[in-house]
Formats: sequence, structure tokens, C-alpha cells
Amino acid sequence: MVIDYTPDDGRLPEGLAWIFDAGTISSGEVDALQLTSPEIQAVGLYECDEIAEHTKPELAGRIKVALEVLTHGGLALCEQGKRVR
Repeated sequence: MVIDYTPDDGRLPEGLAWIFDAGTISSGEVDALQLTSPEIQAVGLYECDEIAEHTKPELAGRIKVALEVLTHGGLALCEQGKRVR
């Protein structure tokens, strides 16, 4: 659904971040998840207007674009979380 170009930021090299539509998940399934990666500190289900409170701005932008694509269809190309196409 979304391909997001992320430039080299001095910490990580340039790359592409992808968001795929993998269906829905229930709150019970979220509660049952076992976090095994130190990169993931928490999981939860949130309303669209709560996303920015729980993640970095670039990722929040990417998620909001994915929700737009989910509603209207198609594919989105982004640069640093901002839609360019």
C-alpha cells in the first residue's frame, strides 16, 4: 500500500519502508502478542488521531497515508512519511 523513501540520517542508511494491508487484528490478539524484539517496546490499537502520541512523526505520517490508501484504494509513494504520489 505504501512505499516510503527514508534518506541516510547518519544513524541508518537510506532505505525503503513498506506498509502492507495484512487484514485486521482484534484487541484479544494484540493482548496475546509476545514481544521478542528489543526494537518493539509496546503494541496497541489506537484511533487515527492518537497515532502521533505513540510513534515518531515520520512513522505517524506513513500510517496516516496507509489509512487513506485503505479507504480510497491504490498505492502511495512517500518521502519521509509525506505523500509525494
